[in-house]
Amino acid sequence: QGDWLVINYWAGWCKPCIHEIPELNQLAAEPGIQVFAYNFDHLLGDALTEETAKFEITYPSLVIQPEQVFGQTVPGGIPATMLIDPDGVFREWLMGPQTKASILASIEAHRSDSR
Repeated sequence: QGDWLVINYWAGWCKPCIHEIPELNQLAAEPGIQVFAYNFDHLLGDALTEETAKFEITYPSLVIQPEQVFGQTVPGGIPATMLIDPDGVFREWLMGPQTKASILASIEAHRSDSR
């Protein structure tokens, strides 16, 4: 509650996913935003820990399927990034590789819509 949630679906075999990780690491340092990873291949335990370390993901990983929590259907491709507003309401799927700036712009657009 109170922060925007950015949930990024990724996989180690997805080059655009790997390319956006440094941007997501930077975004995770922004106040009012929480970034989470969700592995598209449903890795768990040591396998997930090894993958996140290998690709230097500094934000936490989810092990539950977030799309189910927010009543969404997983897009057919990745990278895919889910935006959830501070009230816990799903706002948008961002498809394709994102940058810190593109995600912040989407969040700001949704903030403007709700004013």
